[in-house]
Amino acid sequence: MTLYRIPVQLHRASLHIQSPQYLEFLNCTTWPILLLQQRHLSLGFPGKPRPGYKVNRRVQLGRRKSEVSAGDTSVRAVEGFTGGGGQLAHLQHLSCPAGAQGIVSSGLIPSLVWKLQREEERIQALLLDTLAACLMEDATEALASCVVPFLKEKLLSANSDIRAKAARTLIAVSIPLEGKNQVWQHDVIPILVHLLKDKVDEVQANAAGALMYATVTTKGKYAALDAEAIRPLLELLHLSSSKVRLNAIKALTMLAEAPEGRKLLQAHVPTFRALEKDASAAVRQAAQIAIQVIEWKP
Repeated sequence: MTLYRIPVQLHRASLHIQSPQYLEFLNCTTWPILLLQQRHLSLGFPGKPRPGYKVNRRVQLGRRKSEVSAGDTSVRAVEGFTGGGGQLAHLQHLSCPAGAQGIVSSGLIPSLVWKLQREEERIQALLLDTLAACLMEDATEALASCVVPFLKEKLLSANSDIRAKAARTLIAVSIPLEGKNQVWQHDVIPILVHLLKDKVDEVQANAAGALMYATVTTKGKYAALDAEAIRPLLELLHLSSSKVRLNAIKALTMLAEAPEGRKLLQAHVPTFRALEKDASAAVRQAAQIAIQVIEWKP
């Protein structure tokens, strides 16, 4: 029996899901506890949090089964701390597909999107991490919950960590066609182009990554070209971060598929030739593909 020695406080939150999914969610070995701070997820329900206690997976699941049997289908949000230090535990288990899929299948995504616009920055960062992982599994509910306008607002945050995480979440949002369309419809592409000039590498890398997906569509390509995305993307090719270089190359490759973009990039083929000798194998391969697209003749 695995013992999770995590001091927690339990409080009823207003996130409602169906009993079968709830039990399946709690039974997921890679996501035994939803590590979201309870006082921020609690939406004004009466009563004080219960005293903290050590949680053991089997006992916890048994208690939740009893509550569901009694008609209580509300999720209990728990606050995790690290070894008495009083710090929020990071949502590490989201890196496992089963953990992210558990949240998606439990119907929690609309509530997380709703909370994104109301929480302090520390919690916003946690929510963005959660959404970025979950939307890689399925972005349908988030797109139906107006996640794109909320993320657009976060891209303009004065906090560089929030900007970076919002752009990373937009990468996941932009994978399905509906996400690409919404990013174009809500005029997010010009903001992403602006973030290519950000002073923080992670913001630049994620903005370029989001552009790479958003410019798969013809509308997205021309929105980026109208926002003059090529020049700042070319400048990113000279940065030390391989992640920035890789995402910039891929975004430029998407723009090269448009005749106007291809024409503008033909003079910069030598830059891509130099990147064929990059230390990163991924960058070298991306540069080769970019050259093929730029030099293609109809």
